[in-house]
Amino acid sequence: MVTVASYNLENLFARPKAFDPLDWSAGEPILQAYGEFNSLITDDTYTGADRDRMRELLLEVGVYYRNTHGAIRRRPSPTPA
Repeated sequence: MVTVASYNLENLFARPKAFDPLDWSAGEPILQAYGEFNSLITDDTYTGADRDRMRELLLEVGVYYRNTHGAIRRRPSPTPA
């Protein structure tokens, strides 16, 4: 019998910017936004206000951005906050 395992070693060494040990307070707003987003996304249904708030939180953490025309787009970044 052969057992094959695969590990993503990048996650062992690359830490989120929000966990910068030199200034923990700088990452706190990002962690709060992330926590709020996680609590909203667990709901079975979303109101329009829920969707708007989730979109704003994704803007805050840097997953989304507003382009020059004001449209919200997903940021193609491998290193979000």
